[in-house]
Amino acid sequence: MDSSLFDMARFEKPTSGASSKRASLLEPFIERLQRDARMKGYTPMSKPRICMLMAYIDTDDLYEFHKKLTESPNYGGIWAWYVVAKDLNKK
Repeated sequence: MDSSLFDMARFEKPTSGASSKRASLLEPFIERLQRDARMKGYTPMSKPRICMLMAYIDTDDLYEFHKKLTESPNYGGIWAWYVVAKDLNKK
């Protein structure tokens, strides 16, 4: 029996729930924002809400945006200022 036909790696559960490149780039934002909210005693925003607020940010810019937020002293505050303020100004 050919061992390449029965490879157990095919049956491993995926480590990510992402179904696209954009979804995989949004996961770090979701994890960090929800974790920080829980640590401070707030109810975290839902995943769809975070994704909806970030819908206008291009996929190519998400990596750079996450890198800038990670380097900043206030991840959630700067995220809210940039994302939520832009969302409110669109209306």
